[in-house]
Amino acid sequence: MKKIFLISAIGIALTSTLVVAQQKQNKGERITRTEARANADVRAKRLSEKMNAELALSADQKDKVYNIALKHFSAQQASAESRQKFNEELDQVLTETQKVQRAELQSQKKDRLQSAVQRGELKKAPGKTNVEK
Repeated sequence: MKKIFLISAIGIALTSTLVVAQQKQNKGERITRTEARANADVRAKRLSEKMNAELALSADQKDKVYNIALKHFSAQQASAESRQKFNEELDQVLTETQKVQRAELQSQKKDRLQSAVQRGELKKAPGKTNVEK
């Protein structure tokens, strides 16, 4: 009788431990709106800093780029038209030389990605036929 009770107690303890661990793991995968907003804020700051370093933005331009990026990242839309609208808004802020520099940097990035895909370092995304130029 003691053996049956002991085996049952161990079984219940293991099962409850697994259930609690699974619940904690599922909670860790969720992202709240506050975290998503903070994530958008971090991404917008990172983008404005990167563009500032690459294109030598003025303080006003940097603020405008940050606000445009924050609005875009907060919307969490991944459609091609939202990306196009985002690029159009950025082009309104940049000077002509900065637009040319940005276009060159984007083409270099696409070339690096395409060569990495050809070398087999990166896998193509499902449904993608080629890297856009």
